[in-house]
Order: sequence, then structure tokens, then C-alpha cells
Amino acid sequence: MKNVYNINFYRLVIQLLPLEYRKNKFLAVLWLVSAQLQKIHTNFLEFIGGLDETRKTQTCYLRAELNKWFDPYQKRILVETNVPNYDDYLLHSEQSGNYIQLSQAAPFSLQKEKNLLGSHINFKIILPQGFELTTQQKYLMDSLLQKNKLPSKTYTITHG
Repeated sequence: MKNVYNINFYRLVIQLLPLEYRKNKFLAVLWLVSAQLQKIHTNFLEFIGGLDETRKTQTCYLRAELNKWFDPYQKRILVETNVPNYDDYLLHSEQSGNYIQLSQAAPFSLQKEKNLLGSHINFKIILPQGFELTTQQKYLMDSLLQKNKLPSKTYTITHG
């Protein structure tokens, strides 16, 4: 989240203060208090800027469900959102009549990422090393994933 606004706390103190209280000593005390507000505000913006916005609620829910069913004590199963590999997609150039890879194309914009066709995997399920599933557990995991994921999403199961 970007800081789309800029708060000048010193100017805000002056604007909110009635004219009869705008004395130098009184302003100095209020500016000390507003300096603490400025620190809190800066810490909040740093915290918000440091959040991982690539996490989706669906991946968090799937991770909780899979860990509840298959690894309830150590919770080692991870679900990660996969970054699309644009090398898999081709664009047709009307000017030259050739196909070009999307990663080599000139900058352009798409309405939605789902407009791209290809074998894009939306998220990866990462099982820990040495974590083996029986055939019944594989079927149960597959049915849980099919039940809890969106129909348009695809996934792959790998060992970390």
C-alpha cells in the first residue's frame, strides 16, 4: 500500500488550534505531542508497506485445511501463489503476421490475466521432504482441493 497522502502534523496543529491559543510556548508543547503522532504514523506506514500482498485468502484457507487434515501437529504443508511464466504464452502480431513470445513483446496491457490462455498453474502445494501420502490420502487431498478452490484455478503438488 502506497502512502497516497502526506500529513504535515505541525501545520495540522496550527490549523486546529484556536487563534487565542497560538502562542509560541503552547505551540512548542503541542508540536512535541504531534512528533510522537508522526512517529506512530511513520511506523504504521512502514508496517503496511512491509506486508506481503501476494497472499490470497484462498491459499491461506487451503493451507489451513490441508494442514488440519494431513499434518495437524507440525503444519508443514505450504500453499504458494505461483507467478505466471509469460514465456509460455504467444501473441499474434497483426502487422507482421508472426507469433511472438509474450516476454519479448513490446509493453501492452490486458484487461485481466485470465484472458491469457495457456498452461498456467495458479498455486503450488508444497509437501515437506519425506512426507508420503497413501492412495486414499491422495484422493482425499484431491477432493479437498477440488471442493475448496475456485473452478478456474489450477494447482500442482510438489515435494519441497
